[in-house]
Amino acid sequence: MNEIYATQIKKSVSDLFGYMSQRATAEELERVQRAYELAYEAHSSQKRKSGEPYIIHPVAVACRLVEFGMDTPSVIAGLLHDAVEDTWMTYEEVAKEVDPKFAAKWMRDELKRVLTYNKMDFADSGILADDLIELFNMLLNKEITTKAG
Repeated sequence: MNEIYATQIKKSVSDLFGYMSQRATAEELERVQRAYELAYEAHSSQKRKSGEPYIIHPVAVACRLVEFGMDTPSVIAGLLHDAVEDTWMTYEEVAKEVDPKFAAKWMRDELKRVLTYNKMDFADSGILADDLIELFNMLLNKEITTKAG
């Protein structure tokens, strides 16, 4: 791995745990650490179009979720959101490895429910939840590119 990317990942992970340590229990930090390890393992061979290691994206998502005040399961979902969809990892493995109470399948089902609700909620204003998610991803990708450059 390129030394610049390795440094960027190390800083992002350090930021993530710095943010989390201000409000999370030791048990929650352990679960987030395990989720990060699983995400890193799952995405180890993947690269973004820019050539960056893919893990940069889920770590950035998790950091942003912490900044938004989201809870630990949401941060874990941020770390693992692409791992279940784009790699060999299964929902059951996430539940087994991270937290038996944490049903990773819930992530997708809950997100679909929220998006469906938000699509109805935003319909009057002409804004779709998909558009907001796309904007969020674009902002994260721009932020990641800026940090790498």
